[in-house]
Amino acid sequence: MADSHLHDHGRNCDHEALTPGSSSAFTKETEEEEVEGVALTSSDEIETEAVNHTLSGTESIAESVVGCVIENGRRYHSWGDEKVYLPNDDQEQDRLDLRHHYCLLSLGGLHMAPLSTAQGTGPERVLDCGTGTGIWATDMAEAFPNTEVMGVDITPIQPTWVPPNVTFELDDLTLDWTFPENHFDYIYSRDMALQIAYWEDYCAQMFRCTTPNGQIELLELSFDVTCDDGSYHPDTALYTYMTVFRNAVAKAELVLPTKEGLVQAVRGAGFVHVQVKTTKIPWGPWPSDPTQKQLGAVWAAVLESGLEAYALRLLTTTLGFTAAEVRDLCVRALEEIRSGKVRVWGVQWEVVGRKPKARGRRTGGRGGGKGKGCGNGKGKAKGKGKAKGKGREREMESDDDDDDDDDDDDGDEAEEEEGEELVAELVADVEVR
Repeated sequence: MADSHLHDHGRNCDHEALTPGSSSAFTKETEEEEVEGVALTSSDEIETEAVNHTLSGTESIAESVVGCVIENGRRYHSWGDEKVYLPNDDQEQDRLDLRHHYCLLSLGGLHMAPLSTAQGTGPERVLDCGTGTGIWATDMAEAFPNTEVMGVDITPIQPTWVPPNVTFELDDLTLDWTFPENHFDYIYSRDMALQIAYWEDYCAQMFRCTTPNGQIELLELSFDVTCDDGSYHPDTALYTYMTVFRNAVAKAELVLPTKEGLVQAVRGAGFVHVQVKTTKIPWGPWPSDPTQKQLGAVWAAVLESGLEAYALRLLTTTLGFTAAEVRDLCVRALEEIRSGKVRVWGVQWEVVGRKPKARGRRTGGRGGGKGKGCGNGKGKAKGKGKAKGKGREREMESDDDDDDDDDDDDGDEAEEEEGEELVAELVADVEVR
C-alpha cells in the first residue's frame, strides 16, 4: 500500500509531460508556459477571461485543451463548448489530493481489485481515468514499478516530477476512445460524476480497451445523505444546499451515479464477477468511534472547499444564484457539519468487474501508433507517448474445449452471485455511530 502522504504538485495549469528525460504524450523543450489571470472586482458578478498560454516545444496543443477561464474568482478548464463545472485551481487541486488521502484511510489501499499475480508482479498496463492531479497514478506507479501507468484528463494540472513509469495525456473520456482493443490490464475511474452523462457508453469503452481477464474499478460518491437522529431537516443549511444542488443538476441535465446504475453499466458492458463494496462516510467528527471520528474530521476538511467546488458554477449558471449567495450557503452548511449540529453520513461505492477470458488466441500489440488517446480528435495531444510503438505481441489465455468453456461460464455466474452476497454481508456490518 502506498503512503498516504500528499504529493507536491505543480500548481499552474501546466501541460508539460511530467517525466523529465523521457518521452511523453505532450512534450516541450524550451520556455515554460505562462498563465495570467484577471482579478475580478466583484465576486457576485460572473466575469470570464481566457487564460493566456504560450506554448513552445516539439508539439502544439489546441487552445481548447489548455485554455482556462476565471469565473467568480475560481479557475475552470475551458474545453470547447462544454461546461466544466468543477474548478482546476490550486484550491481544487488541494481538495483532490485530500480526497485521495481520505480514500487511502477509509478503503485501506489504492484499489479493491486483486492486482498482484502469483509471481508478485502487478498489471502490465494501467489506465487512470480522470487522473486530476495524478496523485493516484503516481502512487500506483510507486507501488508497481514494473507497471506502465497512464493518466488521462482534460485539464493539464499534473505534476512534473513523477516515477519514470508514469505518463499523462490530455483527452476527453466522454468521446470515442482510440486506445487499441485489449490494451489495459486494469482501468481505474474515480469521482467522474458531473463529467460522465452516459455510464453505459463509458463502461463499454472500458470493456473494449481492457485485456481479457483484465479488471476495471469505479469509485463514486452518493449525492444523498442519511441522518439517524433527526438533526438534518428542511430548516438546516445543509438540507437547503443538497436540495438546490440536486435541482441544479436536474436543470443542467446531468446524471448523478447510483449503485444500481453503476452495476448495471458494468454488467451491461460485458464484465463478469461484478462486486460492490459500500463504505459509509461520516460528514463531520460526530461519531463516537475513534476511527469514524477521524474519518469524519478528514471528510469535513474535504468539504471545506468541496461544497463550493461542486455548487458555485452549477448554481450560478443554472439557478441564477449569485456567487455571494452560494458561498454564504456553503459556509453555513459547513459550520453545521463541523460543529456536529447536523449529523449525517453518505456512502461511496467501489464497483469491480472482470472481462471474460478470451476463447481463442489473440494478440494485442503495444504499437498502436503514436499519441493514442481516448477522444476522437477534439483537442488531442499528440506526442511520443511512453507506452507507444513497442510492437511486442501479447498472448491471451485460450480455452480449447467449448464445453469446458461453457462450464467455466456457469462457474463464473455462480462465483459472481456468491461474491456479491459476501460483499453485501460485509457492508451490512459497517455502521457509523
